[in-house]
Amino acid sequence: MQRGAGTPDPTVSATPSLDVVASGVLTVGSYTNYPPQIYVDARTHQVEGFDADLIRAIGKRLGLRVEIVSLEFASLAEYVVNSDVDLAISAIPVTSALQKKVQFVPYLQGGEVLVVQQGNPLKITSVEDLCGQRVGVKVDTLEQEDLTMQSDSCKRNSKAPITISALADQQSVIQLLLKKQVVAVYQDAPQADYFIKQYPGHFEFGGPITNTTVEGIAIRKDNSSLFQAVQKSLVAMHKDGTYHALIVKWGLIHEETSRT
Repeated sequence: MQRGAGTPDPTVSATPSLDVVASGVLTVGSYTNYPPQIYVDARTHQVEGFDADLIRAIGKRLGLRVEIVSLEFASLAEYVVNSDVDLAISAIPVTSALQKKVQFVPYLQGGEVLVVQQGNPLKITSVEDLCGQRVGVKVDTLEQEDLTMQSDSCKRNSKAPITISALADQQSVIQLLLKKQVVAVYQDAPQADYFIKQYPGHFEFGGPITNTTVEGIAIRKDNSSLFQAVQKSLVAMHKDGTYHALIVKWGLIHEETSRT
């Protein structure tokens, strides 16, 4: 397991009524392979990203040391339910199925978007414009499924199918577009924003964000004290500008929420 720690604010005392797994510690479950939201930095071996910064800032306000534990994404809710961790954060979509297991503090918007060359030379605005084109995508993602369905639609309408280049990681996918080996890549919106910031002047959105979602911090349903404390801290971060500063730092300009 990869772990990362935050430093509590010495001017703030931990709230005695908070129900946490380990005294003085906010134990956070996360899937730490999802830049820019949360990932292990290859150089420092520390857990970094927007989600990591956000939860450390919340922990600091609660007077708790933050410990991030790397877990499988599909099991995050179960770890919360079983009290193996206090909460989970990792671009978790707020769905009706998950809301039956945990409660959420919303903190970010998500969705899917096409990324194209700067200037959008082919005027791509939706997946329907991709018939007969080569498109990059990360393997085993909803975006890959969407492209496959659209390719089938192209064929049903007597158009050329989409040539889908599916690679193992998003960095490799964006390199396809950088080298002009594909006309577009299809990614989660936070990752698209991140790469547009990483490669200024090279890319832009090819149309609007679609299939929008709300992402939330997952907390055990019976842990009302922690839920209220996290929610209150996030509201305060919106008001004092801390939240917006993190949005700007990580380039997530289309994912910012105005309130919790």
